[in-house]
Amino acid sequence: MANFSVADLRLILTNRSEVYAAVDQILPTPERLDFLESLRRASPLSASPTRQRATEIEQLLLQLDSVQQLGQSPLIAVSGLLNAGKSSLIASFLSPSNRSRVLVGTGNQQGTHRFVLWLPASWQQQASVWNRWLQQLQQIFGHAPEWLSRDPQIAYAQYNGQAFAECSTAHSPRGEDAPANDSSVAHSKDISTFSIPLIATDAALDTLGVGLIECPDIQTGIFGSATSTPWDESDLPEYRRRLLAQAAKLCSAFIVVTKLRDLHDRQAERLLSTLKDSMPGLPRILAINLVRRRYSPSEIMAESRVMMERFQIDRLYAAYDFRGELERERLPPTPEEFASQAARGEAIEHPIFFRLDRQLPDDRAPRPAPDDYLLRLGKQLNQSEMVQAWRTTLTLQLQQHLLQGRDELQSLSTQQQRLIDEMRRNVAEAILSMIAVRDEAGNSVDVRLQTSKQIIRQINDSLHRTAPWWAWPSLMVDKTVAWTKEAVSSAARSVMPVTAMQQSLKGVKDWFKHSDRSQVMTADRLRKELRQRLPLESFAQWSDETWLEICQKILDRFQNENQTLLPDADLDSWAKSIWDNMPWRKRLTTGLVPVATIFAPLAAVLFIPFDFGGSTVLVFASLKELVAAAGVAGAWAAFSGNPTPAVAEQEAAWQQYGDLVAVAMDTLGIPRPDNDTKTPRLRTSSGSRKLPTSTLTVKLERDATQPQLWHIRSEFVRLVDQFNNLSQTLKT
Repeated sequence: MANFSVADLRLILTNRSEVYAAVDQILPTPERLDFLESLRRASPLSASPTRQRATEIEQLLLQLDSVQQLGQSPLIAVSGLLNAGKSSLIASFLSPSNRSRVLVGTGNQQGTHRFVLWLPASWQQQASVWNRWLQQLQQIFGHAPEWLSRDPQIAYAQYNGQAFAECSTAHSPRGEDAPANDSSVAHSKDISTFSIPLIATDAALDTLGVGLIECPDIQTGIFGSATSTPWDESDLPEYRRRLLAQAAKLCSAFIVVTKLRDLHDRQAERLLSTLKDSMPGLPRILAINLVRRRYSPSEIMAESRVMMERFQIDRLYAAYDFRGELERERLPPTPEEFASQAARGEAIEHPIFFRLDRQLPDDRAPRPAPDDYLLRLGKQLNQSEMVQAWRTTLTLQLQQHLLQGRDELQSLSTQQQRLIDEMRRNVAEAILSMIAVRDEAGNSVDVRLQTSKQIIRQINDSLHRTAPWWAWPSLMVDKTVAWTKEAVSSAARSVMPVTAMQQSLKGVKDWFKHSDRSQVMTADRLRKELRQRLPLESFAQWSDETWLEICQKILDRFQNENQTLLPDADLDSWAKSIWDNMPWRKRLTTGLVPVATIFAPLAAVLFIPFDFGGSTVLVFASLKELVAAAGVAGAWAAFSGNPTPAVAEQEAAWQQYGDLVAVAMDTLGIPRPDNDTKTPRLRTSSGSRKLPTSTLTVKLERDATQPQLWHIRSEFVRLVDQFNNLSQTLKT
């Protein structure tokens, strides 16, 4: 199995070459797509799961590229429930001058509504490391970070969800700017303010060897509204939880702060689940804050054991409430980090967290070992192990996204193909419904012939070829007459009154237009049938006018390209039967007038488009219906005595039907079926029949509004199969 570097993966996932492309797009325009582009195009929705997955993969690649460089000190996320004491814990790590910039309090106006990163000051001195951090933060959150103001009042406003454009690192990536006064506060109430992280540095964190991310309160609204919506009823907590999962990818470990009474609260469980799912391989630390001093360390440990096992908590810390005078012996000794402050006689008004799970302290007077204070966490954690765990976790997430993305594209391709197959069947059924010959129960029995100019001319030629001796005089008169509107009218006018001729043609046209034994297909009728059957979402951008234009193009092209003819031998046999069965009185008349006049009603069908403004319409009728409408003597007897023409006619009609459906598919941008399994089968009263294959040239119309059709490249699928054990094959 091949080993991959992060650069190799980026090349594979963003390359459209023959070797690495993920998708061959067939519709709406042929092109190759890389994996990430395919995920973005899989849905038009900006917040679609596939687009989010593409963003996740890009972020993970960038983070994996940065693991070694950014892993010099652990970055630990601190999250928890409302009023659990996250800010107090963060402040305990900072130098006294910076603690005043941390918003601490129990009201929602003192809540943390932004991500706040406190980083070691030395990181800012390393330009490449610092710029990489800023790049990571902008990609994770979608916005450049904002410097936390040195003015405590403005810093509190920032903590509480207000944004200051002047503080953006985009303006000053190397220094902590602050607005001059409150007038520059941007009182945006957009949820996106939450996604602009705050950033600050502190030299004390260099000494402790750790960086911290204070995560916002998940349950509350941004601006402290008294009507803040609870967790289960608001989109805001869900939005915050998603962003928390994103931010967790920056971290080497995370701490969840809670009170003892909230330990089994459903919100705490959901928070732990989010962090566990986001970064499954990283250390998880539970910090129980403000414990009443009546509870002993062993009681705290016993109460926490179930939660630790369920969420695989690696460490448990607790901090007693430092307020009050009773049972102060349970407060642990002041750690060295606060020694100077204690020497000056200043009160230590911060929680002092100490570890419970490694060696349980004395219940009456806990005296933790120096390394058991939470302040020493940065030095206790094995940095190389944490970097490897961080890298492994990111790699597993990347592997999961790659495999799930592949599965999503394969599923989407299958859905697209199924939709195209359904649309082919819908087009075929729409046209069949317009030209079918039906039995008394309304079931399709057969399809009607499209009475094209070629078919009418072929009937005329056959009647001429098979005419008996007694009709020859009329043939001599008729030999120069062409089958056009003007020629038929001219020939008829010379031997019959104009009024009688017009009435004859009008009668035939009316028979076709109104008889249920034939069908006239107009663009408007075709439009209604297609729109009724085709999925509306696939053609949502097409107006009625566009549909009408498209359907007229279908009729025009079919009229111009349809060359289907009846077999001459079968047609001659039928025409001869018409002559043979013609009554003697009709024979005498026929011998005296041009044949064009006798059979002129057959050509009336060619004049129907003029009744629709000259636009192309298609008339469908069987030969029997055609000659019946014309009143040709002997035709019925010819049909009843000679079934051969009917068989030949059916095959020609089905071929015309196949050609018309193919033209409709081309014009609608639906690819024709390329094998039998994709070819629609039509139900008739006698069983099912496969749609005939068209011999007309494929002229597939392409339009950006047409539905997508993708083919997932087998080469790419085989390549992604090698990612099943990416944590073992990804090069460090």
